[in-house]
Amino acid sequence: MKQIKTKSILMFSLVLVLIWSACGQPTPVEVVAPPAEAPAPAATPAADAAPGAATQEEERVTLTYLADNLGAAIITTFNDNIMYQEIMNVLGIDIEFIHVAAGQGAEQIGVMIASRDLPDIMEITLGGYVYPRGWRALVDDGFAMRLNEIAPVHMPDFYAFINSDMDILRSTILDCGTIWSVPCLHIQLERPWRGKAIRYDWLQQIGRNVPQSLGELEEVLIAFQQELGVAHPMPYLPMHGVNHAPVHADGPIVSGFGIGPRWFIADGEYRFGPMQDEFRDYLEMLNRWYQLGLIDPDSPALDGGMIEAGMVTGEYGLSMGFFGGYGPLLRANIGGQELDPDFFLQPFPNLPVNPGDTVQFRNFDFINKGSNAIISATSDHIYEAARFLNFGFTSEGFYLYNYGVEGISWERGPDGAPVWTDRIIHSELGSWVNIREHYKRHQGPYLRDYMAFPITEFEELCMIYWGRAGTALTPVMLVHTTEEQPRFTAIWSDATTVLTEHLWRFITGDEPLDNFDEFRARLVEIGIQEAIDIQNAAYQRYLARSLN
Repeated sequence: MKQIKTKSILMFSLVLVLIWSACGQPTPVEVVAPPAEAPAPAATPAADAAPGAATQEEERVTLTYLADNLGAAIITTFNDNIMYQEIMNVLGIDIEFIHVAAGQGAEQIGVMIASRDLPDIMEITLGGYVYPRGWRALVDDGFAMRLNEIAPVHMPDFYAFINSDMDILRSTILDCGTIWSVPCLHIQLERPWRGKAIRYDWLQQIGRNVPQSLGELEEVLIAFQQELGVAHPMPYLPMHGVNHAPVHADGPIVSGFGIGPRWFIADGEYRFGPMQDEFRDYLEMLNRWYQLGLIDPDSPALDGGMIEAGMVTGEYGLSMGFFGGYGPLLRANIGGQELDPDFFLQPFPNLPVNPGDTVQFRNFDFINKGSNAIISATSDHIYEAARFLNFGFTSEGFYLYNYGVEGISWERGPDGAPVWTDRIIHSELGSWVNIREHYKRHQGPYLRDYMAFPITEFEELCMIYWGRAGTALTPVMLVHTTEEQPRFTAIWSDATTVLTEHLWRFITGDEPLDNFDEFRARLVEIGIQEAIDIQNAAYQRYLARSLN
């Protein structure tokens, strides 16, 4: 068996005790001290206290639940998930899961909405689905239940948690103060799970340390090329990792210039990275790297698997990726070491232009992780659905969702923290991605411990190093009004087209950087200033959010 990193779970346990005992009074998020046993869950309403709830003599209710596709999991439905089977037994509620098809979540939800044929519970944001008139209209138009009146009585643990910290509350409610969904919430900010890594064994060969600035990185890449004979030491990172977007959301390079890659907050207002003068400096540097041959000219044709293979075989010395769930960087590090025991990928943070500065933009996940589950306004079992969703915020539900059934996937260690069993550590069912959904839920509408997986030393190292960059420029979760939503979506679509058309050409030199002002003028022409104004209006509403 393997001991889980205990600091996170112990912090979770104590804060859960404070929240459940305080019944919604604000409590500090950063609390570290362990209780030996799991805290007792808050009292929930008796089954006969809620209209429509089943008594012991009545037939068990069956809820229909639209959930994510299972990808590489070894099961085809959550009905075969051991953890969900236990939850159904505990609550006396049956669940009939409906899974979206891979890559078709938004389309399937759109069809359901159009037909008004909705399951009792649905994770509404699957596949990137956004209700065209905005989330408030989803409630106003009679698709999602408003939970403000339901949650205090029938979802007491969820309600207490979202009221325990103002940032958590703001991230959960709409601008109008409506609780519209039950999302995946963290009790502490998740550490970065995506970032850059460099061939440390190559650094040793050329007698260099891990670069501390973009200038030092350029020197290292040149040394890889000239001293080790690597033709093109890096792919163009922004093309990979987030839907092959023209500008990577984590700003792996551009963040060093003191701006965000897309939207970022500076001096209390939203700004758009490509409109800043510093964005030209960023493109100028990449153009120089391209002319030096440091960037692979075939980058537009590469995918993540090709880059991963290139890291293993020595084609590249620098890459970007994620580690969780046996991600590409973890795979590359394992694969490289199988070929060469000296192979090692050293994670490092986003780098500044000037040595000694701290970059203030990196991979960052909000307290609200998404997976927003709504209770359909058309459901005949609203209170049972509320009780089911609330369970993920009780003590018992916390351990089940994050670790599975005690005695099967985990046991308690000497300090009370979970310890994975051999079913997890020495499973013959494949990687963590293959087996996790059989025993627990990786992400969903519950209180999540992001450390609830068999973490390796490499993954711990990644979180430490990538976390050395700050988050002062990070945007927050905004909600657009019914009028703003279609206009912002249209502008953003046009802006993405402009970025796609110009950025790679600027980098290669096919379009001279003397045209940068014309490029910005095109963004203005398609309405980027209006989009900036929409973002700032939404940000001010976010800051003013309170329960209605």
